[in-house]
Amino acid sequence: MKHLTKKQLLLPLCVFVLGISISAFLIYENYSYQLKTIRHDAYAECQAKVGRLENEMNSYLQATDALELVVEDQKGVPRDFHTISERLVEENPAIRSIQLAPDGVISYVYPIKGNVSAMVDLFKDEDNKKIAEYTRDTGETTFQGPYTSATVENGIAIRNPIYLDEKGRAEYENQKTFWGFAIVIVDVPSVFHDSLQSLKDMGYDYYLEKNDPQTDQMKMVLSTTGISLPRDAVSAGFQTGGCVFRLYIRPDAGWGRRIGVGMAVLLLVLLSLLLAILTGLLLVLKNAADRFRNMSFTDALTGLDNRRGLLEELDHIRGTNAAYGILFLDLNHFKEINDTYGHDAGDCVLLEAAGRIAAAVAPDKAYRLGGDEFAILIKGDYSEGVYERKMARIRSHMKKTFTLHTETGDTKMPLSTSIGYARYPDDGEDADAVMEVADGRMYENKMEIHKREAEQKAQSGDQTI
Repeated sequence: MKHLTKKQLLLPLCVFVLGISISAFLIYENYSYQLKTIRHDAYAECQAKVGRLENEMNSYLQATDALELVVEDQKGVPRDFHTISERLVEENPAIRSIQLAPDGVISYVYPIKGNVSAMVDLFKDEDNKKIAEYTRDTGETTFQGPYTSATVENGIAIRNPIYLDEKGRAEYENQKTFWGFAIVIVDVPSVFHDSLQSLKDMGYDYYLEKNDPQTDQMKMVLSTTGISLPRDAVSAGFQTGGCVFRLYIRPDAGWGRRIGVGMAVLLLVLLSLLLAILTGLLLVLKNAADRFRNMSFTDALTGLDNRRGLLEELDHIRGTNAAYGILFLDLNHFKEINDTYGHDAGDCVLLEAAGRIAAAVAPDKAYRLGGDEFAILIKGDYSEGVYERKMARIRSHMKKTFTLHTETGDTKMPLSTSIGYARYPDDGEDADAVMEVADGRMYENKMEIHKREAEQKAQSGDQTI
């Protein structure tokens, strides 16, 4: 070094300063990237837990649906109440009580031991009167709680209103003849513990809240801290039974504490590790390319697979020559919703419709083809009756009331869909032919719906005159 001139020594110094500057820049970028990655991973974990919570809550909603079927099948006289309730409790250990309340009076309770005090007139009981009247008058399934009573320390009451016509059959449209309530009481810690405990094990604090169906005010259900989390927490939610649940999670030590700085300091001192860092960046680029490929097969709005994903799956099936079927769907009057409330409201409707369709056809896979068009891929050789039942289930899920939140206020609107199906090889010799048949039948169904609506509108006009 002593043989180098001052001018020559300037070059190694500049390289050293440049190396330090590059290392500092890379450290900063690495920190920012890791922070984004951690938040992304936390959000993905939050969404996964929300999906599991939604499935669990829907299982308890299905329990009230089973009770409704018992009431309908026995024309309002639930003779098999004890047997059905015993089976439901065996299948769902978090259920603490199952009840039927003809005319709002809880008259059937399982198990009866320890729950006699629950046999009250809901329309006269001060703690239940308002929510019972709301449930009866709106026809929406409601979630009350969490609350503490003599029979459950921290529970949620799921109430499903039942309406029967003069023949004892369940009514969904008119809701004129109120029979009573099907009620399931679930233990909150039992329902949510398994799903949320893993978050705590992973180092996250969580805060779960739900809305009051009457006031729409959000209230705490469970929390690791007992209070709400800071604003930088990530969140995801779901809607079921007319109620909204939202989960917030955040690292218990904060976001920055999860990023170690030891390697960054070492990198700043040992410039020889620059090559390893560049290699790491190449791996990051490769992962980003893989993520981009996955994104190209996913609809950005709904999270469902897109048309490209459907075509790729059909290409795979074609290689096996296995039987399959396709359902084509599109939303009725979606253009009117866009024109009336705007495209943001239309996106909300598409999100809601996508969730309902996916839930109705599970485990079959739903796809969004574009706009308001969806498709369902059904693998296997099934009869036309199976497809009819699947379409009926979709229509049943779609017709439940949806509340659209707009700047001018909340608007309750019905959702409906036109559906057509086709099967391979019965309706076509290849995927293009099958999809063409399904699309044609969907169009025919849409024309039938438009014709029926026009006739109903004409009849309504005649009656007015």
